[in-house]
Amino acid sequence: SPSSKEKFAASGVCCNVCGSDNDGLKFCSGCGVSVYCCREHQKQGWNLGHERICPVLKRGKPRRRTGT
Repeated sequence: SPSSKEKFAASGVCCNVCGSDNDGLKFCSGCGVSVYCCREHQKQGWNLGHERICPVLKRGKPRRRTGT
């Protein structure tokens, strides 16, 4: 069965700053869209413009229906 690295590579998911597709990738906890390989790249991504786009992406996420 494919490793998590192979699954990420096949899906095209990689760090938004350096392009790494290592096993430790983390999605932004705000929008869930941007991906980073380390805390330093998350900070760099924020300063490179993610700070402005994150709230927009977060609003665009589909809302989960509850109860029904």
